[in-house]
Amino acid sequence: MGLFYLLPLRCVNKIVLRILALTRRRFTAQASLADVRDIMPRTSPYNIRLSQAEKSTLETMARKYTASYYSVIRAKIVLLAAQDRSNDQIAASLSVPRQIVSKWRKRFFEKGPAGLEDEPRPGRPATVTPRAGRVVQRSGR
Repeated sequence: MGLFYLLPLRCVNKIVLRILALTRRRFTAQASLADVRDIMPRTSPYNIRLSQAEKSTLETMARKYTASYYSVIRAKIVLLAAQDRSNDQIAASLSVPRQIVSKWRKRFFEKGPAGLEDEPRPGRPATVTPRAGRVVQRSGR
């Protein structure tokens, strides 16, 4: 029966139409998801090429144990993408969702190293810093 019941209907319809167009024969319900992946491989359009300076900066960031988890993961994603690995392979090796890999690969491709920084968040900025909050609590005792 295949694994098509795991996909949304619109995705299944696109896959079926694509298979029919490629093979020019009647689609049977015996095809599996692996057959579809053989016909339509998932590859990223964002090919990463790093200069030597960018590569050394990202390797330093990826090895920093004092850096935030997110910046280390982002650096590792870009380094692995520069080795021509697929998003699925990168996601599996770093234990993150494929969508996260796709997001950071695209941002680095479009904006360079500046794309790995956090973008400003919407909403009102914090008025009290966490350290100031601790000082107030201590003086209140």
